[in-house]
Amino acid sequence: MAKPPQPSFENKTAENATEEPTEESTPSGDKTASSTNANKKGYTVQIASFNDDERASALVDKLSSLMYDGKRMPVYKFIQKTGNKAVYRVTLGPFANHLRAQRAANLAHNKTKVNGVIVGPEK
Repeated sequence: MAKPPQPSFENKTAENATEEPTEESTPSGDKTASSTNANKKGYTVQIASFNDDERASALVDKLSSLMYDGKRMPVYKFIQKTGNKAVYRVTLGPFANHLRAQRAANLAHNKTKVNGVIVGPEK
């Protein structure tokens, strides 16, 4: 049986993300990473999913202006392609623990009025 397509991952500054990236990324870097790698490192906050890349990118831009622990909020856009359709997920993180993820979700909610969903690390 064929494996389902893996989501690709890009941060706000990534310009040429590949469909199946394998490198780790930081919010300020130009690399890309798989969503699986990001979620194994800690808690993430899924903010929204879109069928439209422009809407997802606009939210990423809005959230990128937030400061978290003296640095820019770690905001990412995951792209999952199935055939000729794509879903764009905007996430925050990863964070070391649930409390830090909740704090980031609260900051994002104050800026966007969107309730994020905290996703725990994979085991």
